[in-house]
Amino acid sequence: MASLSETIEASEDYLEIYREDHELFRRAENLYIAVLEGVEGMMEWIDKNAFKEAVKAFFQQDSYANTLEEQITTEIQGKTKAFCNRATECLHRRIKSIENGVNRVEDHTASIKHGMHEVRDDTVSIKNIVTTLSNQLLANVQSAQWKYQSELTLLALAEMQRPSIIVIQAPTISVEDLRNLLQVDCKTVDSDTQLALDYGRAMTLARQRKATWLMQEPDFQGWFQASGSHILTVDGMEQETDAASPLTYFCTMLYENLSSLQVGVALIFICGLHAKPGDYLEGARGIMRSLIHQLLLQRWDFDCSFLDYAFILEVQKYDISHLCRLFRNLLTSAPTATIFCMIDGISEYDTHSRIGDVNVMMGYMRDIVAEMNRENSGIDFKLMLTSATACRSSRMWFPDGTHIFMPDESGLDGQIEFNLASESDFLANSGFVNQGEQY
Repeated sequence: MASLSETIEASEDYLEIYREDHELFRRAENLYIAVLEGVEGMMEWIDKNAFKEAVKAFFQQDSYANTLEEQITTEIQGKTKAFCNRATECLHRRIKSIENGVNRVEDHTASIKHGMHEVRDDTVSIKNIVTTLSNQLLANVQSAQWKYQSELTLLALAEMQRPSIIVIQAPTISVEDLRNLLQVDCKTVDSDTQLALDYGRAMTLARQRKATWLMQEPDFQGWFQASGSHILTVDGMEQETDAASPLTYFCTMLYENLSSLQVGVALIFICGLHAKPGDYLEGARGIMRSLIHQLLLQRWDFDCSFLDYAFILEVQKYDISHLCRLFRNLLTSAPTATIFCMIDGISEYDTHSRIGDVNVMMGYMRDIVAEMNRENSGIDFKLMLTSATACRSSRMWFPDGTHIFMPDESGLDGQIEFNLASESDFLANSGFVNQGEQY
């Protein structure tokens, strides 16, 4: 009965906490009714035979009214248990509701985090799009400027070709106008070589040894020091290729040293940095435009009299044959000089979609070397083609050229580290500087 009293006292608190639960109210009512009915039954039982029951109570003591008490207790305990069970169930429901709420908060938090990541990704994407559009806009503006200058040049040439009663004047074009027709950014070579140098300086010592090995290779030294025009191909025999390789680093260092020491004239093109489709110097046409543009930067008195209106139109279209003929004719107008032409990563263009123009270009390069040697014009044209992997077509292009196949890194133990000083020493001892061949 003590626990019953505690339950009844606590029921008010339970009903206040779970006032939305109608079943708990119903069971509380049943409990109250059971208690009242028990009290009522006891009162009726006592009032019915008060004297008789008093005598029984005196003699029976503890066993007195056991039957009635058991009946009332069972009824009240059943209602009490039903009420307590429902209160416990309400408690569990409340805990479950709290758990669900916590889960929803976690889900919302995760959703907010995901949304923040998406917003950040969208921000980065928008930034990239804006950067791309800005670059495209600048490229379009530059292209429009070049096109405008080219059209002005062509209009001037067309005007010169019109018949005149007094004088028939042959078309002429300046070196600057010719460079404008090629549409090559003057900063491209500098930016390409800087990227290659940064890559080379970050190479491992084992990869730098490959460049050192080539500098000490007799076939390379023979190509570099021998008089006359020669062709050299170098295959790095690597399994994987990047935009730049140890051979790229070597070519770039050779270019930088030749330029700084003013030993001959150095021309360079790094195919790996212009191998992506859509690059403005992609393929053989990009190579020839860049080489011609570098050649035109020399302070030579170029003879451009061979450039008629039709030829210039083909150059403006980047026709590969006309670009190669332009390069060859400009070389013939050069003063006595040694010209080092380095094309790195040519295997990037030894592909089905690009090989057609490359084959035409290599045919002209082969003819240029033969022509320079045959005519003894005083111009030594030294062409070096390098490839990080094995170039499949190099022997077909130049069956009479010199071909070097580099060993793998395991065969280069003991080589010194390649650096600017080691190559500078080689150039100083090569004989070019002492011969006074400086420009």
